[in-house]
Amino acid sequence: MAVLGWLRGEGPKPEVPKEALGKEDLAIGIDRRGRVFRLTAHLTAYRMYGRLHTFGGGGELAMAAMLAGADAARAVRIVARVGNLSARGVDKLRFR
Repeated sequence: MAVLGWLRGEGPKPEVPKEALGKEDLAIGIDRRGRVFRLTAHLTAYRMYGRLHTFGGGGELAMAAMLAGADAARAVRIVARVGNLSARGVDKLRFR
């Protein structure tokens, strides 16, 4: 949560979370204006452009499924069925 507070300007830059060590990406964030940002494990944010975004293991398969016409939920089900990088499960987030 320290990372989220820092991104909102509510404190100093935290240390890299131990869960992120050895990984390339930490999270994808969406601001109130609908802009999408990729947060690297080194706590560097990059704006992402385009209409479709994927993240984590199986991201390339999910992108291929969406480019072939699947919606995001169907793309996740496809990756879970045919991919070998989603063994840790899938997190579903709903935005208000």
